[in-house]
Amino acid sequence: MSFLSKQKIISANVSNGFTLVELMVAVAIFTIVATTAGSALMGIISANKKARSIQSAMNDVNLALESVSKDMRMGTDYECSSSDTVPGNYSSPSCPTTGGTLIKYKSNKDANGDGVSDYIYYKFYPADSTNKGSIRMCAASGSIFCNSDSSFSSLTSPEVNVTKMKFYVVNGGTTSGAQPRVVITMSGEAGAVVSLKTTFDIQTSVSQRVRSY
Repeated sequence: MSFLSKQKIISANVSNGFTLVELMVAVAIFTIVATTAGSALMGIISANKKARSIQSAMNDVNLALESVSKDMRMGTDYECSSSDTVPGNYSSPSCPTTGGTLIKYKSNKDANGDGVSDYIYYKFYPADSTNKGSIRMCAASGSIFCNSDSSFSSLTSPEVNVTKMKFYVVNGGTTSGAQPRVVITMSGEAGAVVSLKTTFDIQTSVSQRVRSY
């Protein structure tokens, strides 16, 4: 093989490679595509995490509200209060306009078996320096009295901050003649992390199952 032929083969082999400029351009394009794809993936992961966090918190809210509504339907003698004090008089229980932050009613349960129906209390506790706003419940039975905050236990998780809650008793009282019902409104925030929080507004109505007339 002549020297000229060898030179042509070497030149042909060299021309099949990539230049430094071409490699830099390829790396730059790959970096841009990878960064864009990575950002999109992180956005999807963040959105999924937020959706799961919100769903978990809202499930907790719905469970608490469903628990309140389910037991309240079978109760009687609804009475609401707009003050922090526990109501003790059933003479004027209706509060269809102003609503109350606390409600009391006679349950169909007898926890201690003394033949006397328990009284159930639900109360809205606003947020303070140590606790988030919550729904709390107390069952008065036998020697258990709902006359102090220590008697109430929270129904909502720490991931939920209830900012506003009202109970509206309609047709309450022993002489109203109509079937009593309770309207519950609740607002707040759900989510453990600030960036994942969402607000909610819920309203539900509970009709007394036991006939009052």
